[in-house]
Amino acid sequence: MTINAQDTNGAPLTGYYTALYQNNQKLATGYTPAVYTLNNGQTYTVEADGYGTCVWYQWLDTGSANNLRDVTLTADATLTAVLKCAP
Repeated sequence: MTINAQDTNGAPLTGYYTALYQNNQKLATGYTPAVYTLNNGQTYTVEADGYGTCVWYQWLDTGSANNLRDVTLTADATLTAVLKCAP
């Protein structure tokens, strides 16, 4: 699974913090674009955060404003965090 970040205009953002959890235990952290290896069919929680002038806004595919989301994958996937950046 890959976690990317972009601003609200669709411009790619790199270097933003992400984390991967399972059963409330942190398994790994990385910075966008972050790549994690998951086991098919298992449930994980992913986190993406803003920093500085770019604050968390939503997940691109779901529109959810919660920066934590549960995922259960059976194939490679890419999730995109949308951050709202001050001009």
